[in-house]
Amino acid sequence: MTPARRFKRHELGFGDYPFFRSLSTELCQEIFQASRVRQYGRGARIRGMTFRGGDSVHIVLNDTGIVSEELVHHEASTLRFRHQGHVLGDLDVFASSRAPLALAVTTTVTMAVPMNVMRSMVGKHPTLMRAVSVAITERLRTGDRVYGMFARPAEQRLCGLFLELLDKSGFMTEDGYRVEGPSQQDLAQALMLSRATVENALRSLRAKRAVRTSYRSFTFPDLKLLEKIEASGGAPAPATASAAGPAEYA
Repeated sequence: MTPARRFKRHELGFGDYPFFRSLSTELCQEIFQASRVRQYGRGARIRGMTFRGGDSVHIVLNDTGIVSEELVHHEASTLRFRHQGHVLGDLDVFASSRAPLALAVTTTVTMAVPMNVMRSMVGKHPTLMRAVSVAITERLRTGDRVYGMFARPAEQRLCGLFLELLDKSGFMTEDGYRVEGPSQQDLAQALMLSRATVENALRSLRAKRAVRTSYRSFTFPDLKLLEKIEASGGAPAPATASAAGPAEYA
């Protein structure tokens, strides 16, 4: 059964979702009654890029859901990943703006609330206003911590992004912790690096046995090693470089 159907059948409670944990059951029910739970396949557009913003606010529900938000301004663009508990369109709740193009990187389930309804409820319920404000604050903090460290080496920055993706959308396999969905181009665009730079950083991480890669899939056998590389800027490669295996590109 899909996460969307499980939610509609109330097999998953509101407390299972980060955004709703600070809200009363009555308020959660009010939001649910005004919303539609939707499931998007990889590559599907969730919200479009318009000057008036999107027609709905989307709350990401499933723990493996990853959404890319890309905002283009003239010739420059920024891309950020969003995860479970994030609110797509949070700023539009308070003031209409150019809405980023939001695409599902993995199968993603959202609760879509019409923008006018969300604005009305935020005006009536201070706890909901606070929840949306906290979502904005956490998103900005993540932006500074994960995406904004331009002075750090590319390998460290990539490890930091992987740790964020693992924390929000990763899952355990028999081979280690795994993130699926983003391509190398997505990673490069999110960190504002060239694809060649990301490929070189991945090659170095493979040589250190910190990651195994396949198409849109990244597996990490040892999280402590990944954290060590992220914190220190490097770790010695194994003596036998060939043990890292052939390069695989996402």
